[in-house]
Amino acid sequence: MTISSSIVPTRPPLGCAAVMMEVLRGELREHELPFTHQREAIARVLFESTQHLSADEVETELLDRDHQIGKATVYRTLALLVELGLATEHDFDEGFRRYQMTVGAAQYDHMICTVCGEVAQFREEALESVLESIVRSTGFEPITRQIKIFGTCRDCT
Repeated sequence: MTISSSIVPTRPPLGCAAVMMEVLRGELREHELPFTHQREAIARVLFESTQHLSADEVETELLDRDHQIGKATVYRTLALLVELGLATEHDFDEGFRRYQMTVGAAQYDHMICTVCGEVAQFREEALESVLESIVRSTGFEPITRQIKIFGTCRDCT
């Protein structure tokens, strides 16, 4: 099983954000949408983070980088990134959504600590195999899926 935590302050691989910015430019061009400075700044914050960011956290980071961008623009841009398949939207039952850059087709599920709020991603090949078998046997065409396990992490038990 592969597990990674969103609390660990590591950065994406060097150059990953730059590659994602080029993908964004191409997607916007293909959909005949403008590549604005606001979209660039918001996307860069998301693409440079390994954390699941809320719109408020994106806005705070933008202010730290001296970008004055309205919350509505942040929400619209995050929704656009999700629509373009460059970000995923997560609901961890906190009353708001969190966003994360999408790289490749890997599907990760989440374990959420209800004490400290840590969100750990995991991927289990045996689980993937079972889910594929279920989908195949039922003829269901999935669009996406989320598995969220709520509980207490090792540090909070």
